[in-house]
Amino acid sequence: MQAKTYKVFDEYFERYDLWFRKNKAIAESEYILIRSMIRGSPRPWLEIGVGTGYYASLLGVDIGIDPSVGMIGKARSRGIPLLAVSRGEDLPFREESIGTVLIIVTICFVDDPSRVLDESNRVLKPNGVLVLCVVPRDSAWGEEYIRKGLRGHPLYRLARFYTRREIMDMIDHAGFRIVDVAGVLSFSPRDTHRFEHPSRNLDGKGFICFKAKKA
Repeated sequence: MQAKTYKVFDEYFERYDLWFRKNKAIAESEYILIRSMIRGSPRPWLEIGVGTGYYASLLGVDIGIDPSVGMIGKARSRGIPLLAVSRGEDLPFREESIGTVLIIVTICFVDDPSRVLDESNRVLKPNGVLVLCVVPRDSAWGEEYIRKGLRGHPLYRLARFYTRREIMDMIDHAGFRIVDVAGVLSFSPRDTHRFEHPSRNLDGKGFICFKAKKA
């Protein structure tokens, strides 16, 4: 994550965390999807871009990293066992020491997504698992966040959104094999928010998770 990005998160981490409380149906839908993807995956679980630790605390993530001191402080209050101020491009772990890497939307904010995925591959054990979740650029939600960024939203203006195909290509080029894909949020940002169960019909989904194994 580039310096100007995590400095903004240092300033706005409370506003970032408020989103989960204001959008409970969306957060619950995303959590259930992430949980379905990570369940049964080898330990330890590492979340790159742990943020304020909202999902990590619910999922039981073992290790979280984030370059934002403010985010890490909030995550610490949620009881994440091990936290470090670090970037996804330079993971402070030895080769083949992690069972599962979780990346939730963080790929949209990092300076070098390919390096983050290469580093994920490096630290994963043989047959380790990558769970990568994104808001697709070519979805109603991606389009809405892009519009907000263009209007000056302090966080979305720093994001780079990707299509499903672009994410799949990144995962493949980093030496992973995709084994499952599912999504939620079939409604638009302007519709009434509602809880949704994960679906493997990806058409129009605003939040999608890819599960891949280290080749």
